[in-house]
Amino acid sequence: MNTHNPNKPETPRHLRTRIRQRDHYTCQLCGAPGREVDHIIPTSQGGTHTSTNLRVLCRTCHTRKTTRETRVGKTQKTQRLHLPPEPHPGIT
Repeated sequence: MNTHNPNKPETPRHLRTRIRQRDHYTCQLCGAPGREVDHIIPTSQGGTHTSTNLRVLCRTCHTRKTTRETRVGKTQKTQRLHLPPEPHPGIT
């Protein structure tokens, strides 16, 4: 089940199973046992549900990565909100 955003399509079950088998149920960051399938490039940033963009992570590494991505996303959004307005092209 997709717990991050219920409006986004989730990675198909058969693909998640294949990724876990490919990665030997091992976290690709720390080497601990892992079962969570992670998008290397998040779907929110254009990442796809393809095997080249998926890897197994343990819960700890997946939580850290997701927290970091969320923090960066919020920072970028805040920075966009505080940009000075661009001058109108017809006004000099």
